[in-house]
Amino acid sequence: MKKEILIRHMKKDIAKCFNLTPPAVVLWFSKDNPTMPTADKVSTLYKKFGIPVDYWAQPELYEIKFIPKKRTITRRQRKDNGNTKVWHF
Repeated sequence: MKKEILIRHMKKDIAKCFNLTPPAVVLWFSKDNPTMPTADKVSTLYKKFGIPVDYWAQPELYEIKFIPKKRTITRRQRKDNGNTKVWHF
């Protein structure tokens, strides 16, 4: 049985953390052609995003699910029901 890992960030957030493009990060989690991040990135992935270090050695034992963070809205968006208009002068 696979261990499930829930990550409250998207791959683009991880890419931004490392100054990489999102497609580069997608390759790390690809089942078809996986690549492995460097050791310093593996350590940061564990500390910031909770991805176990041993995931990179045995990815078949894990199932990673990316869950987007809840979107926060401003008070004005709530008042306008999300229909905030931007005026350009």
